[in-house]
Amino acid sequence: MSRLVRVASSVVFAVIAVRAGLLHAEDGKAIRWHTNAEDAWQAMRDKDRPLLLFVTAEGCRFCQEMKAQTYADRKIRSEVEGAFVALSVEADVDVDEDWLAQIGVDSFPTTLIISPRSKLLERFEGFVEAKEMQPRLIKIAQEAKLDRAARIASKPASPKSEGDGDAKSLK
Repeated sequence: MSRLVRVASSVVFAVIAVRAGLLHAEDGKAIRWHTNAEDAWQAMRDKDRPLLLFVTAEGCRFCQEMKAQTYADRKIRSEVEGAFVALSVEADVDVDEDWLAQIGVDSFPTTLIISPRSKLLERFEGFVEAKEMQPRLIKIAQEAKLDRAARIASKPASPKSEGDGDAKSLK
């Protein structure tokens, strides 16, 4: 096979892979997206992190571009992986119209950020570039961390029962 044919086939494969969502980032790493809403909701509560819900639609060019550019950005990926639970749903495959209406999504792509206490923290509608999204994600992550610390600090300490944590009580 000639070098030109190998290069051309590699380029064609890369384009197809990006379009299919197989290549998410230059370094081959991708956001670990939940695809089941119930599992993501439980992970959000267990980890006490905001949920980043990315709603796409089949055949949506801007959805694919956002996956290939914004969510493939190293800084965005790092922020999402470090501070959020990520859920991606395809509107015309994974969910029904009632669910979309309930969460207020009527255009694609839409990204919602929801707190572990079920409060809508942010809404991004349409294609959003990484440079626009990153500072907003950082701010939300910082606020979530402060909120978590405040909730922990405000919880009353549970009284220790006699012998708790005492090595002598193990005998």
